[in-house]
Amino acid sequence: MALEQTHLLDSMKSKLKVLANACLAFDKGEEHFGPEIAHDIRVIAHNTNQSHALLHQLGWDKESFVSTKKNTAVFEFQVLDDDEKVVKNNLPFFYLTTPHLEYKQDFQTYFPSLDRNGIMGSIQFSAWWSGEDVCVYDEKFTFNRKELVLAFANKLGGSHIDPNPSQLLQSIRDKEDGIMGYHMYSTNNETGESTKIPHSVSPFLSSVRQIAHELFLTVKNIGVISVDDIYFNNISEYRLLGHNLDKWDKGMKCQQLLASVDDCSRILVGQNDKAIAFGLSQVEPDNLGSYLEYDYAIMANSDGKFSALERGKAMVSGLFYEANDSFHLCIIKREQGIKVAFLHRGRVFYISKYSPHLPLYNLVAFKHPGAEIKEPQIINQTVIYNWGDFTP
Repeated sequence: MALEQTHLLDSMKSKLKVLANACLAFDKGEEHFGPEIAHDIRVIAHNTNQSHALLHQLGWDKESFVSTKKNTAVFEFQVLDDDEKVVKNNLPFFYLTTPHLEYKQDFQTYFPSLDRNGIMGSIQFSAWWSGEDVCVYDEKFTFNRKELVLAFANKLGGSHIDPNPSQLLQSIRDKEDGIMGYHMYSTNNETGESTKIPHSVSPFLSSVRQIAHELFLTVKNIGVISVDDIYFNNISEYRLLGHNLDKWDKGMKCQQLLASVDDCSRILVGQNDKAIAFGLSQVEPDNLGSYLEYDYAIMANSDGKFSALERGKAMVSGLFYEANDSFHLCIIKREQGIKVAFLHRGRVFYISKYSPHLPLYNLVAFKHPGAEIKEPQIINQTVIYNWGDFTP
């Protein structure tokens, strides 16, 4: 006898909570949760005579599904040879990820794209599940969503572990250069010795993570189950915190909180050629991993430009600043509610989209040695609290 609709909905809610937790753990750097994400998607979406998907039992496989697949067909990565000439290499393309490659750094990685591509296509379930290729590399491999999810769920540890996986799956599991399409080296300027730069986050697992994001977007559109509290309220674009390997120093924190309207945090930047991030967070500083976790931040880059970030996403960028310029983050009240105002040289250049939950902690992060801030202060209507100059 088929399960009653209420029991099916309860089962879907439970499985979505498990999937959300696995996604959030992956986002914090625990990549081993990737196969678990694949397992949860398999339970929700993969329907056979022996495996009865929750989507199918609820009739949701007749709904339209969100696709964030990019339209670009070929990813061309430019490499300079010894003569400074550009050599173009066609690499594998991972349509659901955003590559983050930094030459002469000690990491290379791929992030799930989340919503940052601005692509929100709507397609039928069959096309979404098995009709779109999302990982492609010449004649070496082609995976649609179903094939990718089942590879990790059935073969690579999500639901089962194949004792004799194919050479292709071994290469994917081990992030081998041949399957990733490239490798990079860093050179010691003093000794001339080259060291291979390891691959960081698997683009295959990041693609699985993105498929889960598309699934949550689809469930939200269907509207029967609310997924905001278990998923969307806990993530934001670029907020893949554990995978931020940019070597940022956590810098300094201030124990004085912004707790009420008209409270302001203010700093002077000591230079405009070394990157710093100045921000506010609803989370205690000791629980933060990087500046990308700040709820509200001003990012002063090493190229003399600055930007406003909210929940890890750049909202305003490309503005210029000079050494000894002042920046403020202030709690203000508007008709839409309490907001955070971003000021440069005493002038507002951005007002937050989201309302803060007070109190807020003050933080600064530094990327480059010798970066300096001056005269950091918490300013209230009647009190100025100095937290001291700081150079890491």
